[in-house]
Amino acid sequence: GGAVGGPGTIERDGTDATSTPVGFPSPPTAADVEVMEAWYPILVTERGLRPGVHGAGASRSGAGGVFTMEPYGTERFVGQMLGIRQWTPLPGTAGGFPGSTADFLIHHADGTEERVSAMAANVVVEAGESFELHCPTSGGLGDPLDRDPARVADDRAEGWVTADDAQAIYGVMLELQENQVSIDL
Repeated sequence: GGAVGGPGTIERDGTDATSTPVGFPSPPTAADVEVMEAWYPILVTERGLRPGVHGAGASRSGAGGVFTMEPYGTERFVGQMLGIRQWTPLPGTAGGFPGSTADFLIHHADGTEERVSAMAANVVVEAGESFELHCPTSGGLGDPLDRDPARVADDRAEGWVTADDAQAIYGVMLELQENQVSIDL
């Protein structure tokens, strides 16, 4: 719960990777990667923000975190899942879309991918495999069609949405020209 996308508010979009459920800026609540790697036999290979349309609205939700880790200095690690929001997203408000759900994946050495239940016990990740966590997000606030087109263009320029998402979800047609986005209304 320390890296979920916060809800959109009347004044602004939701906060990225937060633990504060009401959207106020919050300090990181997860330990530094180096601390986690010192405590446990893991190597964190990715720590970032989840792109995509999650909690679309006139004010959208913030992005949830994405973390990928693999066993390091050991043959495997075994864990207990204590996740939430894998099946039921948080609803949007006043026409906003629901948020995204959590996703837990094991990438096996043979190239296959396995989804893991948020309530699974004795989850094993072997050397040469990786575990990936996509944190959930809150819902959006207000109808996505009411989102300011300039904010949609900013979302596209920052890589949060594709041009197809901008048109399908927000009703805004964007054109990308040499790293700049223009709006066709």
